[in-house]
Amino acid sequence: MSHKKKLIRLPAVQNLSGMKRQSIYNRIATGEFPPPVKYDRFAFWPENEIVEVVNCITAGGDLRELVKAQLKARKEFTSPYAA
Repeated sequence: MSHKKKLIRLPAVQNLSGMKRQSIYNRIATGEFPPPVKYDRFAFWPENEIVEVVNCITAGGDLRELVKAQLKARKEFTSPYAA
């Protein structure tokens, strides 16, 4: 069974995280929140990354290390449709 990653927009990120827009972007600037994936003029976040961040905050983990690992995983990801 293949697991598909779902991309969500800012209102869903706010709903999942309980944070306002400015708090999210402030945390992105400090490396404590994953930046969005940009497509054209739209911003999306992988839902699983936001869930991991919320779990890390709840557990008192190191957000910067988590975000670094998430960004590394993004770079290593290759689309199954890539030639």
